[in-house]
Amino acid sequence: MASAAKRRKNEDGTVPSAQLTMHFDLENKNSDCELGMFLKWCGDMGIDVNHKVSLWQSCSKHHHHPVKCHCHTQVRDGKEGSCSRYGMVATVDIAEGETLFAIPRDALLHPGNCSISSLLQQGEIELRSGSGWVPLVVCLMYEYTQANSKWRPYLDLCPDYSQLDSPMFWDKETVTSELKGTGVPDLVDRDVENIRHEYHSIAVPFMEKNPEYFDLSIHTLDLYRKLVAFVMAYSFSAPKKTSDSPQEDGEDDENDEEDEDIDDDEDEAGTTLTMMVPMADILNHVAKNNARLQFGQTRLSMVATKDIKKDEEVFNTYGELPNWQLLQMYGFVEQYPENIYDTVDLPLTHVKDQSGCGVDGEHAQSKWDYLKETEEILDDSIVISCDGILNKWETYRILKILSMTPAEFKKHQESCANDDGLEEEEEDDEIEDNLEELFSFDGLSALPAAWRQLLTECANKHLKSYKNTMDEDIKLVQMEESGPSTLNSRQRYACYLRIGQRKLLEKVVQFCRIK
Repeated sequence: MASAAKRRKNEDGTVPSAQLTMHFDLENKNSDCELGMFLKWCGDMGIDVNHKVSLWQSCSKHHHHPVKCHCHTQVRDGKEGSCSRYGMVATVDIAEGETLFAIPRDALLHPGNCSISSLLQQGEIELRSGSGWVPLVVCLMYEYTQANSKWRPYLDLCPDYSQLDSPMFWDKETVTSELKGTGVPDLVDRDVENIRHEYHSIAVPFMEKNPEYFDLSIHTLDLYRKLVAFVMAYSFSAPKKTSDSPQEDGEDDENDEEDEDIDDDEDEAGTTLTMMVPMADILNHVAKNNARLQFGQTRLSMVATKDIKKDEEVFNTYGELPNWQLLQMYGFVEQYPENIYDTVDLPLTHVKDQSGCGVDGEHAQSKWDYLKETEEILDDSIVISCDGILNKWETYRILKILSMTPAEFKKHQESCANDDGLEEEEEDDEIEDNLEELFSFDGLSALPAAWRQLLTECANKHLKSYKNTMDEDIKLVQMEESGPSTLNSRQRYACYLRIGQRKLLEKVVQFCRIK
């Protein structure tokens, strides 16, 4: 086989698709190696891969499913906290801006590019849903159950049920016990219900109208749920109409904060195209990624966003996602303090309860009702990030109103009713200019004592809502790192999630400490 240095390469450093099969040295076309067959398919589909990268296959899968394959892969452990059985590694140093691989649009899998695209186009209106995913999932159900599908080698890499580890596949007891206090159980319940609703109310009627393509004994709710999880974890989204520029930034479908569950607004779904992107979805995620997918007119390109050293793994980003969202959608968590985008939600129910402690209950309720009536409350929680409080203006208004004495609150109501609250408006304007600093962790100590006390009490209350104590969870992690594993992956990731959220709550307590 010719060496990589002597092979003809495209200008961006990728290997022309005609040479890709030689690059991966697939001597046995009938090999039972799913990854090997996928790589051959990539070559057939015109996917160009840079000679400076190689794919790896996790040791756990290799040990459980030994295969003989001549493809250019490595067998190794992936980074703790990445979701896939596969990944990509640099075989030599890679410079920032280099193209790692490029995928022609014809290789993408979406409703407009599948075997039943005309059928899906005809049913566009009846397939509309809150998530916007039903056409893609129905498309995947059809292709997944066709032995001769154009995307067969790609779909054969789709994780089976034993490898899908997002909490929607956990048993109810584990979700309730391990994830108590994290906010994830409610999201799981909502996802499961939305999946069931969209399958029975939208997908099933469409499939019943087209029995020549679908069989409800095969295209079941279980298969639908599996493929929703596949879309949730592996899909990408981009504007339906691309610009004339050579490339556009694109990211995983679940990256956008507005795409964090499967019940999004139809307006959002109507402006973006959700798609499966072979090869791109093999890359794993870390918050501090080194590559990013760019969308162009004729192809998609994975480009290095920083220098990548030899033997380093290539990581894409799924977006600026906190650990609870990584677990909900992808089934893994980054260990503290690796996820610089981690957050914890401090429920406003805690704020309401703590603000009423020691005061007249009717007075506390009237302030809460006022906040809701004036639409000061837009979220269900105060969101705490690694840098401080994220929803700053809302938190400011909530703390200000709830900390008022009865006399102060009465005066505030009267001034607002009489439209003469000019002095208060000026105060709010001045505060608004300083919100960024004021609600950073360093700025919390400058808040009024009553505000700091309320935040501290709420954080302490939420700290008690988790399974175990911080010390107990840290001890579990230390035991994992120093000896044989005592936790399964679900318990371990739940432990990481609890520790990360507690760390943020403890910072609130620390910086709000009353002097």
